[in-house]
Amino acid sequence: MATKVYCADIGCKFNRDDVCTAKEISLSFNSVMTYWDGRQQFNKCKTYEESEEIKKLMRNIHEILTKMEE
Repeated sequence: MATKVYCADIGCKFNRDDVCTAKEISLSFNSVMTYWDGRQQFNKCKTYEESEEIKKLMRNIHEILTKMEE
């Protein structure tokens, strides 16, 4: 039986309808002390890869910002 892993990052190439489609996932445990909310503990995905759509969008944004600076 497979476990369904929900993904909140729409920029990941493994995210399909908010579900991770990677064959295997790797998570790291993080514990961070915040100023207002105290200690926050979370898992961070180490399997993340940018989707082609996000790569293209970031290139377009970079081009637009470069033209604006000229």
